[in-house]
Amino acid sequence: MGVRFFFIIVCISIIHVSIVTGCRNVNKDNMKVNDMTTSQKQMENSISFDNPVPTNISKPGSLWSTVWDFVSGDEIREPVNPLGPFEVDLRVSEPPASEGLKVCWIGHSTVIIDIDGLRFLTDPIWSRRCSPVDMIGPRRFFDPPAALDQVKFVDGVIISHDHYDHLDEATIRRLGERDIIFYVPMGVGSHLRSWGIPEKKIREHHWWEGTRIGFDHQLVATPARHFSGRGIFDRNKTLWASWVITGKTHRVFFGGDGGFFQGMKTIGELYGPFDMTLLEIGAYHPGWGEIHLGPKNAVKAHSAVRGKVLMPIHWGTFKLALHTWTAPAEEVIQYAKTGGLPLLMPRPGRMVELPEAPLISRWWEEPEENRQLADAGLDSFSYAK
Repeated sequence: MGVRFFFIIVCISIIHVSIVTGCRNVNKDNMKVNDMTTSQKQMENSISFDNPVPTNISKPGSLWSTVWDFVSGDEIREPVNPLGPFEVDLRVSEPPASEGLKVCWIGHSTVIIDIDGLRFLTDPIWSRRCSPVDMIGPRRFFDPPAALDQVKFVDGVIISHDHYDHLDEATIRRLGERDIIFYVPMGVGSHLRSWGIPEKKIREHHWWEGTRIGFDHQLVATPARHFSGRGIFDRNKTLWASWVITGKTHRVFFGGDGGFFQGMKTIGELYGPFDMTLLEIGAYHPGWGEIHLGPKNAVKAHSAVRGKVLMPIHWGTFKLALHTWTAPAEEVIQYAKTGGLPLLMPRPGRMVELPEAPLISRWWEEPEENRQLADAGLDSFSYAK
């Protein structure tokens, strides 16, 4: 308890120190490429990046109430019994089909996306902990269903920002040994270069900057409402982003990490509708409402960007907040039920093709009937409860 309590208090204190209040305006007449000179100048002068709208990283006056919630709360913040092992779909080792949209959730914000012939990997983390040190910090609830070496034919890695649960040094180093391009927000390339990733494999993007891949695919970095930093002294020195991923016939929106803002509607107007959105639902708290979505705002964001099927991410893998670990899943199911929204929540490791949505496996409950379905390579669907 002592080490864990100290770690949480330090993290809460660090988050509470900074309030990001900057504003960046969207130029609708020049959405494709933003001013690269400006962003480079910001980094050279050690000027912090700003959010698209005024943003409190932590609600003013919420520190001690958050500490009290940690000390006094009786939430079940991690699984009581071990989870897994989850079997992986062998298709992760096969080349992606030339047409179609398939996804495989590895855990947290790590998703394999097969879109019209190319394979992308979002915020990959295969490490046991999302922490700067190996001995302490949030530990995985379950092992990755696929070994990293099993995930083959990856064309690109997409990074949303540099927090430890999204940018994992050990995983990046291993992926860097392959012929893979890393698509990252401005400044994040400095981390990759320090880990031995060659410059030719790194593509840094400012908001609204896009990269075409062949004739049919494009990646566009879009604004997000969050913050960055891997220590006390580098707050917001690198950019954070959401991503638009387009193929010949399909479109995906990867929200990364961040709170709701009206600019999401602009993203939907410019690049939607999206066949699928990957949006965070976990690690929320009343004091962090402007930098995280949570279940309710995930549904709101899905509608804002004009999404069709919502795949919740950023939950059920690490203990990063004070809520019951299953609460994000149960809450988003209820909001989706009310709004008639198709959800895609497969068990970890299963590759799902878009037409299979809606699908809710309830793998986190692990009743006997779900175990039997999983053994048969199937999932259940239910809006019950």
